[in-house]
Amino acid sequence: MKMSQALEHFWAKGVLCLFFGVSILCFISPVQTGLDTQPYYLILSFLVFILYHQTKFDKCMAALLLVLVSGVPLYILAIWEANIRSFIIYISIFPLVFSMYRIFLYDGWKERYVMCFVFLYFGAAILQIIYGKDLFGGILQSRTTENRGVSSLANEPTLYALMCLLVGLICHISRFPKRTKIIIYVLLLLQIVFLARSSMALLVLVFWLFMYVLIVNPISAFYFLVVGAGIAWVVIGILPEDSRIFSLFRIILDSPLFLIQKDASVNERIAHLVLPVYASFDNYLFPQGFSSFSNVLGRRDELFGGVFFWGPNTNKIMSGFGAVLWEMGVVGLAVLFCFAWSCLSAAHLQVRDRLFLLAASLSLMFTAIPIINPVFCALWGAIEADKIRYER
Repeated sequence: MKMSQALEHFWAKGVLCLFFGVSILCFISPVQTGLDTQPYYLILSFLVFILYHQTKFDKCMAALLLVLVSGVPLYILAIWEANIRSFIIYISIFPLVFSMYRIFLYDGWKERYVMCFVFLYFGAAILQIIYGKDLFGGILQSRTTENRGVSSLANEPTLYALMCLLVGLICHISRFPKRTKIIIYVLLLLQIVFLARSSMALLVLVFWLFMYVLIVNPISAFYFLVVGAGIAWVVIGILPEDSRIFSLFRIILDSPLFLIQKDASVNERIAHLVLPVYASFDNYLFPQGFSSFSNVLGRRDELFGGVFFWGPNTNKIMSGFGAVLWEMGVVGLAVLFCFAWSCLSAAHLQVRDRLFLLAASLSLMFTAIPIINPVFCALWGAIEADKIRYER
């Protein structure tokens, strides 16, 4: 009996460790699947949930499970004519958060997760700088151009940088040694500014810093803007003139109100935020699945009078918040409320840290980070695990 229990424990721990590694390297596949994000970590999350289903969790995760289970009939009705992929992704949200939660219940595993991500992605990015941006083309779908940064082990530079921000947020709410936190922050900042060279991530980071100062000391917010403007000028002076960040700053300085019309990429990203939200409420928050957003993009001129003009008619939504509302409808809105509840009920954090955590996390949802991104689920799982670990 003891031998069988030991083998069962060894098998369960092995699956958990495999999920740990695959979730960090979620874009890598030994075979060509035609997918940007590989499905392996999704499959393993279901195995982890089955093996560790007796693990207790708090009422926020219970509410998430209840929301997803109760929404199944509505979601099946909504996507009956769509492919099965949308339903699998829908029901995988809870196993993903649960799996990350189960990992971080172990002492030291959260720090290992953060350090593995930081050094693996930093090392891969350095190798791409040296040997070329297509270095890992055989094992992942990577998209970048000459005037953009490297994508490291992600599929494009912006997503790489946004995932660095998420890892930084996990570090911020964790009780790591001060020296460890400083090292992590420096390495993540180097990756965002000089390796990924992502203007989107840099704007989000500036917003985070402003929000943190505003929450901690509102009076200091004005001084932050002054110092931030000076830092921006320094960064512009360092970066090459053909970089994306440099060109965006030039447009903002020349005519900030017309940024959406002068920059095609900005135009497309804002369209992928505004259009799904508008269309979702226009359809009474009924779930639309994964195969109908192209119809909305096809009507963008009609809906907004030509304000949004760039980008193909695709079903892929480049906004996490917009994707949740359009694809999951009222169920997705309930999932977001569960996440907000999780952030605000983290009693081990100070009130200001809870508010900042919620504002920072939701601001990332306005970018191209999907709700099933493993690092976003790691953040959610880390919040829930810390409640158990630090509130005992």
